[in-house]
Amino acid sequence: MGRIRACPGSPAAEAAVVESGAVPSDPDIDEVAEEGKLVHDWLMHDALGSDLARHEVELQLNEHALRKARQIAEKRNAILDQEIPNWRDDSVWKHAENRFWYLSKGGAKMFSAQPDLVVIAFPKAVIINYKAGWKDPEEAPDNDQIKTEVAVVAQNFQVARVLGAIATPTNSPVLGLFEERELKANEEYIKGIVKAATAKAPRVAGEHCRFCKARGAGCEESAQFVINSVPVIADATPKDVAASLSPEMLKEVWKKGKVVEKIIEACKQRLEALPEEELAKLGLKLVPGRAGSPVFTETPQQVADRLGWTAEEMLGALALSLPKLREAWHAKYGGTKKDAERDVEFTLKGCIERQETKKVLEEV
Repeated sequence: MGRIRACPGSPAAEAAVVESGAVPSDPDIDEVAEEGKLVHDWLMHDALGSDLARHEVELQLNEHALRKARQIAEKRNAILDQEIPNWRDDSVWKHAENRFWYLSKGGAKMFSAQPDLVVIAFPKAVIINYKAGWKDPEEAPDNDQIKTEVAVVAQNFQVARVLGAIATPTNSPVLGLFEERELKANEEYIKGIVKAATAKAPRVAGEHCRFCKARGAGCEESAQFVINSVPVIADATPKDVAASLSPEMLKEVWKKGKVVEKIIEACKQRLEALPEEELAKLGLKLVPGRAGSPVFTETPQQVADRLGWTAEEMLGALALSLPKLREAWHAKYGGTKKDAERDVEFTLKGCIERQETKKVLEEV
């Protein structure tokens, strides 16, 4: 909901991308998401007392992720032990990873939420969310995720008091208590965000674009944000810029730089795929680049047999590197290095394939 508040046009943008089937994929984000899912699964089974299922997930977690899961569980348990001391009892309603909808007065679905854990003890409820990352979540008064889940849970279970919490591995839990007056005001706040997210609502780029399905799939606002996030400092060399930054800033630039490098590479690949006439309109052209490395079509042992050499004579050249083979030939037979290059390629003719020269972009 925080992203929708920041960018009211994002729901329509995402819907269009999903419908077209062009949802982008980011391996780094996907990897983090996969670990986060396993941590959430472990916490779900732990909260519900499903020991066997929790153990099965535990086998898939690395030591670092398992430690995070246990730290989060400690924070969660401390909150629930204080609010609902008997929360572990089977008689207490517990809902883990279930999606609930907020309905309009006419019964239409307006928005939904999927809390990690909801524990009901009438007339109150406790919502727990898990954050497996190390970044501090927003405090409750500004946390739209908590506000959305509180509104949905309050309507679905008709409770008069809801405690929303976010448990992280290391930091103190983020807590937000909503009673009758706050619940009503909170409902109106969330409904206002949803109603503003129309098909014609503006798109506003920012850090929230990272997890939007429309990023990198034709959303010009997010693309412009990426371009603008790369600073250009006049009359300053890269070393000058780096020298002026604090260690904390160096780390931030390094982290963002990895993302920018991937974006640049993706842009380059899209440009290289354009027709020549399209590139010409942009003032670009494709020119031959550096020749590709040679590829051997025979195994190292087959090459050794072809040369009539033992592994020792090849001086480690069985890794099949042409420079190493030339060095080995030169050491064995003497002559000039040029002779060695010519003789090696002649002897190995038929088992060397040269990769196609890769073309590179250049401004006209």
